[in-house]
Amino acid sequence: MNIPSSEPIPPEEEGESLPYKHRRLRRSFSRDRDAGRSAIQSISHLLSPSFDYYLGFLLAGMICAAAMLLDAPGFYLLAVLFAPFLGPVFGIPFAAVLGSGWFFLQSLFHLLAGGGLIFAIGALTGWISVNLPAGAEFTLISIHNAFSWPNLIVAVVGAGLTTYLLVRSPRQKPLVANIAVVYGLMLPLAASGFALTNGTQVNWIGGLVVFLVHLALSIIIAAVLFLVLGLKPASLFGYALTTVFILAGIAAILIFRGMQFPAQIPAEPLPGALTDAPLSASATQPATVTPTRAEIVATPVQITSTITITAVPSNTPTITLTFEATPIWARINAPSGGGAFIRDEPGGKILTSLLNGIPVTVISEPLRVTGGEIWVKISTESGTVGWILQSLLATATPSPGW
Repeated sequence: MNIPSSEPIPPEEEGESLPYKHRRLRRSFSRDRDAGRSAIQSISHLLSPSFDYYLGFLLAGMICAAAMLLDAPGFYLLAVLFAPFLGPVFGIPFAAVLGSGWFFLQSLFHLLAGGGLIFAIGALTGWISVNLPAGAEFTLISIHNAFSWPNLIVAVVGAGLTTYLLVRSPRQKPLVANIAVVYGLMLPLAASGFALTNGTQVNWIGGLVVFLVHLALSIIIAAVLFLVLGLKPASLFGYALTTVFILAGIAAILIFRGMQFPAQIPAEPLPGALTDAPLSASATQPATVTPTRAEIVATPVQITSTITITAVPSNTPTITLTFEATPIWARINAPSGGGAFIRDEPGGKILTSLLNGIPVTVISEPLRVTGGEIWVKISTESGTVGWILQSLLATATPSPGW
């Protein structure tokens, strides 16, 4: 007996196992053609964006811009919650089910338009950030702009769950599962646009590649699940389109694996070890330093003992102590964000970013600038010389003014 298309699909019986639900879904599409056509029409309607789609992207992009400027993790979550349902992402593989090239082009257009809007908002935010007062930090950008296995898993699980819920309940948008998909796609795209115009050394292409890889995997997962759940392509064109999706996704993953991205510099201990031995003029001993919470390691104070023989005959040599300048070693110790930026001058252009715990060498006395901020000039292990706020450093080397 056919189920009338004007009536809702009956609720599931309690106690059904997951394999049984899958078999029942496949049978409903294969045996009951009227119900299958009705479900396909409902899914295609859910995957076709309206004006709310772009309005949601605009609102989510504005909140994401505030999150990037304020370096606030909570605002990123708020931006994801306000993002629209990413129907075009699943409309691309669903076009194979319909066997419609027009639906494929329509979904691709809306996906590019929405993604372009988020990328443009991120680029505008990066341009605005250049004119902010000195001392503003944007450490979370590098996190969303780099590949992360947990983020990849979130995107893939969200895509799979969204596809399953679309087939299981074709008259309701799976907005909860959509949050995971938005997190894996929108944030890397916004971070990529921000890095493009901010002038940092963060590779903006990295965020774009992360977005494409997450998108490719999401489309592959959706295409496979549509087949498994009984939504087979309606024509030879649909099968060919599904094959292209899978091959293109695999190629994108292989290309991504072959690309080289700058890795984070691990924090390594500086030469020398902490010791309680006293200083002596006759030999070089490491300076006694009490470790801090960041386990800062100080370099030894070099004391050179020089024996000078005077012109007047004497049986007692004169000992002169010559003290060499001791470098000030410190470590990045930003209270929030997980790292700090190095600039070409106090409040100037960003040269690079360093994570907390990375050692640096202080090569200048503290400099107080307008606004009361104190800057110091440092040198990194890679040879980069720049300026950083003194409050973002922790040092164990005694020095005047620290």
